Amino acid sequence: MKRNHHVPLRSCVGCGQHAPKSELIRFVCGPTGLEVDHTGHRPGRGAYLHRDPACWQAFGARKGAVRSLRRSVARAQRGALLEQLRSAGGHSSTV
Repeated sequence: MKRNHHVPLRSCVGCGQHAPKSELIRFVCGPTGLEVDHTGHRPGRGAYLHRDPACWQAFGARKGAVRSLRRSVARAQRGALLEQLRSAGGHSSTV
């Protein structure tokens, strides 16, 4: 008998759609601002984005609090995160 394994779902903060955790990029709000979590296990509140630049742009353009982080994030911090994603190509082998 084959068992169905649970697949954790997370919401993209750019588009709001649910996707398997393995298909998303995790980032955390660290002491220096928003940082990409390449390991997927860094401490702190995390949020997720699709690997699609359209979702990154939507996240960068949003105003107000990021609900999953439970705080407001300045546009400059969002822009810095987008630069990290662009420089890394949006790919992470472990996330």
